Amino acid sequence: MIISPTTEIPAIHKENSIQKRFLLFSLLLFSFICAGGIIVFMFSMRYLSEQKMEQHLNLAIESMKLRLANTVDAELYLSVKMADDPLIKKYFLNPKNSDLQEQAFATLEAYRRNFRSGSIFWVNDTDKKFYYDGKFSHTVDLNDPKNYWYNLTLHNTEKYNFIIDYDPGVKTTNLWVNAPVFENGKPIGIVGVGIGLTEFLNDWKTNLENKINVYCFNTFNEITVAEDQALSFEKKSIIDHLGEAGKTITDIARELSTPEIQIFTLNNSKHAVSSIPTMNWYIVAFIPLNAGAFFDSAVFICFLIVMGLVLLIFIISNAYVASLQHTVNIQNKRLRELAAEAQAANEAKSSFLAIMSHEIRTPMNAIIGMSELLLRKEMSKEAYKDAEMIKHAGSNLLSIINDILDFSKIEAGKMDIVEANYSFRSLINDCVNIIKNRIDEKSLELIVDIDSTLPRRLFGDMIRIRQVCLNLLSNAVKYTPKGKITFQVTGKLHNELQNDDIILLSFTVIDTGVGIKPEYLSALFDNFTQVNNHRNRSIEGTGLGLAITRSLCHLMGGEVTVKSEYGIGSTFTACILQRIIDSRPFGLLDTGILTQEGKKQVKVKFIAPDVRVLAVDDIETNLTVLSGLLAPYQMQMTLCTSGEEAIALVKNEFFDFVLMDHMMPGMDGVETVAKIRAMAKDYYKNLPIIALTANAVSGMQEMFLEEGFDDFLSKPIEIVKLDGLIAKWTPAKKKLPVENGNQDPKTTDKEIDKEIDKENENLPVFFGADVAKGLTMTGGKIEKYQKVLSTFHKDTKNRLDLLKNFLSDNNKFSENDLVDFTIQVHALKSASAYLGAAEISAEAATLENAAKTGDNTAIMQTLPLFIERLSRLNTEIEAYLVKTKKKENGKNETFQQLTKTAATKPDEIISSAFTVSLLEDLAEALRFKKSGDIDQILEELSTHTSDAVTINALKKISNAVLTAEYDKALETVTVLLQNK
Repeated sequence: MIISPTTEIPAIHKENSIQKRFLLFSLLLFSFICAGGIIVFMFSMRYLSEQKMEQHLNLAIESMKLRLANTVDAELYLSVKMADDPLIKKYFLNPKNSDLQEQAFATLEAYRRNFRSGSIFWVNDTDKKFYYDGKFSHTVDLNDPKNYWYNLTLHNTEKYNFIIDYDPGVKTTNLWVNAPVFENGKPIGIVGVGIGLTEFLNDWKTNLENKINVYCFNTFNEITVAEDQALSFEKKSIIDHLGEAGKTITDIARELSTPEIQIFTLNNSKHAVSSIPTMNWYIVAFIPLNAGAFFDSAVFICFLIVMGLVLLIFIISNAYVASLQHTVNIQNKRLRELAAEAQAANEAKSSFLAIMSHEIRTPMNAIIGMSELLLRKEMSKEAYKDAEMIKHAGSNLLSIINDILDFSKIEAGKMDIVEANYSFRSLINDCVNIIKNRIDEKSLELIVDIDSTLPRRLFGDMIRIRQVCLNLLSNAVKYTPKGKITFQVTGKLHNELQNDDIILLSFTVIDTGVGIKPEYLSALFDNFTQVNNHRNRSIEGTGLGLAITRSLCHLMGGEVTVKSEYGIGSTFTACILQRIIDSRPFGLLDTGILTQEGKKQVKVKFIAPDVRVLAVDDIETNLTVLSGLLAPYQMQMTLCTSGEEAIALVKNEFFDFVLMDHMMPGMDGVETVAKIRAMAKDYYKNLPIIALTANAVSGMQEMFLEEGFDDFLSKPIEIVKLDGLIAKWTPAKKKLPVENGNQDPKTTDKEIDKEIDKENENLPVFFGADVAKGLTMTGGKIEKYQKVLSTFHKDTKNRLDLLKNFLSDNNKFSENDLVDFTIQVHALKSASAYLGAAEISAEAATLENAAKTGDNTAIMQTLPLFIERLSRLNTEIEAYLVKTKKKENGKNETFQQLTKTAATKPDEIISSAFTVSLLEDLAEALRFKKSGDIDQILEELSTHTSDAVTINALKKISNAVLTAEYDKALETVTVLLQNK
């Protein structure tokens, strides 16, 4: 890229401007750092100051408590012991006894000598004479308010109390420890000691930290110790003294359960509160919040030094940055040029992918679609082979396009893993069904080996797992000229992974192909890489399949590995973690061998001759392909080539749904849909419109849904996806079943109606049953209906006995009982519906649901009437069968003899109407290829079947379904029903 001088001058001015702005920014940044540092320093100093405050408050509290303990504890112990002395108690009971008085006084004198203060007092309650150090002082006057302590101690104290006495005349403070004397639970006097606190208070004030205020108060909130001793003498309330703060302090003090120290902030002061349990006192210390009160000058000096160093580093770094700025600017300019080139290349690539997707997919739709239509027509073997080759080549090209688009998504980080519940059997079935045609073309053998203990339903991205399996299988087919390919699926169950709902699936593909040399293994999963190109130059592919497979495995938390021996074959294994949804076993499967199937036959699940479809595409070839693909459905097709024509048709005609091309000249598909949705009637807003587009890049489906489309189908059109889309948007009431291929079901219905009309003349009448409906369900033959009646009677008679046993259990169902009960009523539900007894079938369904939810109450409410109605129906069937048999044989036989004659043979497969009903359901599910229903019905049949013939037949059906050979499975079911 050449830059002229005229373009350099503005660039230089721009660089100078950037340097000035950088310098200004640096100054502002330094200012912010300084301001931030100062703010942080102030907050840190405040924090440190508060920490020191708390330390000093803790120290003040603890020292106060310690000093009080040293002063009071010894006197307190002796006072309590003196009050419990037996001799003193005798004296207090008989104060006038001179002998007792002399002995008691001697004892009291001995106690006095052990007190630190050396002063004691006592008074007995008989004459209320007050003695102080053995001398009579005065008689206690209970009417004097000053002597309130006497009644308090004598009648409201269990062991001791404390009284503070302050003498302002001599400025001394005494702490009186008063202990009541009891005899047989009755107070008979008081003993105590006087402790001088003046020295203690003076010493306390001397050692108290400056600006710390300390108070002690008792449970009556009276101040007992304070720097102002008059407060204790006046018994000043701490609430009155400190106001609202005192109220808060007393509330917090009452909540203390242990001698803990609780610190809190109140009224811009730091407070500490604790209790003195032995004295029933509380102590509070507080100090005003002031960061400067504990200011540490050393910390401030360190802060200034750090700020100076920051400034110095800042100046040096700015100078260094300025010296490098010019070089950096040149490099940045070059990087911008490279980034612009890369951005342009990326946009060009994205644009190319979008254009390539549309431009290539549009003719590919015609190629693959027209070859599909050719394959459906009668032609010579040579022409059929040529058409197959055209479709095969088109499919290979489409696969290459898909690989490139997937690689583009992965490279851009837009490949999403969309997880949901799915049937594991359906996943395996899809993989085998899709790869089978390619296996057949090369006359290879495909061995499918699935672990039958794997869980039935899993949670994950089924589409991406299927893509991984198909990539590995396709790779094996490409590099295997002859021999066989083995597809194995195993799993490491949750008990080995120590997780109850996670399983590690292993998908292994083993081929007998050309193999890979050891030196090529390390590059096998690289992008756009095909190893050993010289030998494999004739094999198609982009070299992206294995790279995409590895990326998908990584996105799903898994890995893919390979083992290979050159000239012998290769083994690829993909391991993927999945969550278990239904842990029931996958099913009984044998190793299946798939061989070439033969000419393709086109079958659909239903026809809809009353459905009207509008197809819009500007390319007539695409309309021809679309009409041919939808022809088997026998729908009424209307074709047009522009958006304007489509709007006119929608205005004047009714359509069930519309297939709309995206890119059309003039008005494209998005504009056309917008105009249709803007019309007034609800019909236009609710009309299903499906987008058809050859643009398959990431995000297109979401875009179409946002633009008013209801669904999305990419070109070239895949038959499986088209079938699913048609089944989804065709109204259910307009779907008609298909029997015996694609024949018109109306003809079959008319023939059945004629047969039914012939038999309806003398139809029997049963309680709760619509015999005509039952006859229709059995094919219109009265003989077959009678045979079903006989089987139903025998089966129901046995089940009635079991139901009556359940009823006699009186609502005491165990878990196993409920399982058995569910099986019985489920069988009766299907069998009675098969006869036309709709109401009884509905009651059985109600009982089945109640059993599944464990609702014993609902069972006991419904079961008696159900047994009664079922018994009546069965009795009437028995009478009818006996009467019919008599007419046929011309002789009288007991019903037991008749049923014995009609009993099934040992090798007969169908043993009850319930089994017949399930087989009919299975046939219907096979016709429409409903994988989920097929699995459920097969499981139910295997549960209720014990004879070897049936088990072998079900095994054949299961293997045929696994390999997607639904016609073969249907033939086996048909044979079973014919044997009936």
